Amino acid sequence: MGLFRWTIFPIKVELKGIRTHVYLNEPLPRDDAAASQRILITALKEGRGFVCNYRRGDARGTRITLEYANGVRTLPGLQPKGMPLPAGLNITLPESADSRLIYNGKEIARNYSLQTQFDIHKTGLYRIEVYRKNNAWIYSNPSPLVHILCGNLR
Repeated sequence: MGLFRWTIFPIKVELKGIRTHVYLNEPLPRDDAAASQRILITALKEGRGFVCNYRRGDARGTRITLEYANGVRTLPGLQPKGMPLPAGLNITLPESADSRLIYNGKEIARNYSLQTQFDIHKTGLYRIEVYRKNNAWIYSNPSPLVHILCGNLR
């Protein structure tokens, strides 16, 4: 240990930029804190959302949906059983960026655009990573895509 110690980039600064975005099925009641908490916790448990690094850009307006072969479109999170594959995993971003499809921990597709659709043909663990100017920006929750594609898990 020397005479001088300093922190070049404290983790506290980085963590201040992390934002959790949650898709809700209903508006939060303004006058019932317990009900609002229940709604938010349910959405988080079901994986309906994503996290972003706000220091890399504002992710408001990001939409991630799944469209099944039978035309049913859903938000991320727990899904109905028995939905037919193939499905399209659709991403709409507030600005063009590098969207990556991760399948069972490995990148299998990539597209730089404002809107992207990845085709899903088999069950497995999928998630989305989005990079802006080569920096990590948005990460989808991996567990919803397990439920989306493996109806027997529910």
